[in-house]
Amino acid sequence: MATFAERLKEELDKSQLSQAELAERIGVNRAMITHYLHGKCEARADVISKMARVFGCTEAWLMGYDIPLISEEEDELLLIFRKLSRRSRIALLAKAYELDDAERK
Repeated sequence: MATFAERLKEELDKSQLSQAELAERIGVNRAMITHYLHGKCEARADVISKMARVFGCTEAWLMGYDIPLISEEEDELLLIFRKLSRRSRIALLAKAYELDDAERK
């Protein structure tokens, strides 16, 4: 089983975010990200949730559990999205941003 630190490093590398950028996005200081990466401490549940949202993965995967990177629903959406025309993809993304904005209010 992978560790939280390993998965965090993997996602940071993939996203090309710096430790400082991630820290700013999730509301912690950069030193905490360094501690997480070196396995000196584990992140709180709310921090893991924010990280998973930034990286687009599940919380359980990020914590090191042997499960798919994304949920079945996300995988299904991705398969449908890939079948759409460019025009339909743009329309769907616009709707997704609209729904995301509404959920944040």
